[in-house]
Amino acid sequence: MKQSTLPGTPDAQSPAGADIRFLMDGPTGNMIHSTVPPGQINRAMTHASVSEFRFVLEGQGE
Repeated sequence: MKQSTLPGTPDAQSPAGADIRFLMDGPTGNMIHSTVPPGQINRAMTHASVSEFRFVLEGQGE
């Protein structure tokens, strides 16, 4: 298993403004760490061939 430390600077920013840090990338998918500012709404997307999962570390989601 590969372990990594989150970089201090985000790798990218989502269209909604969330900070994105890439954790892993593979031929069939990837995994990111996303920081959503308090009060911001970040809606889940619907994709034809992709599944999206969310794991909330702090705060709340619906």
